[in-house]
Amino acid sequence: MDGMYLFEKKCVRMHFMPQDENDQKPEELKEFENLSGETGSEYYYRGSGARGANYGSSDKLQALSDGYFGMNWVFLANVVIVVASRVGGALLIGPDESSIDPATALVFFFGTFAVLFLVVSIATFPFNKKIGVGRGWSPFGAVFASFLLGLNSALCCGVIGYVVMQMIASTEMKKYGIKTTFFGLKKKVIKARIDEIRQFEASLARQT
Repeated sequence: MDGMYLFEKKCVRMHFMPQDENDQKPEELKEFENLSGETGSEYYYRGSGARGANYGSSDKLQALSDGYFGMNWVFLANVVIVVASRVGGALLIGPDESSIDPATALVFFFGTFAVLFLVVSIATFPFNKKIGVGRGWSPFGAVFASFLLGLNSALCCGVIGYVVMQMIASTEMKKYGIKTTFFGLKKKVIKARIDEIRQFEASLARQT
């Protein structure tokens, strides 16, 4: 009976249904079967019709969502800075490129590089940190990711870096049962899943 009690303490009966033979058993069910010697298939987690409802936590999914969508705003600011630097460079050089002082051009080039690197590194850190929380990274992971994004942005506008970070976040969110569309992820879909998981977490808390 210890196995039955342990399993029932973690689960709410209304969220379970007979197991499909093609689905992978959750760890709690395996633990129950090992302790009790019973199959326990009648307690298999059903969720809301999509796999991943008992994966991770609502806080981690919220962090992934904030990091994913936050990157869009930083990328927009990145593009604005790049365009402004191009316009500023054209005005500085003027119609006659031979008249530009090499020292002035060098200062402008390295100044633009430094501004892009610092702005992007600092601006992306909060969102990389959120993605890191959702992925279970160490604190250094977000710092390293922000450094690479800043460097990439200063060298080539950083499109690839933003895409990579959003792919990392979206891949993790898919484990929660989030489905992507042709245009990417939708906030309302993720919010609905977060609300479902929070309700389930609250139900578990009332059972313990």
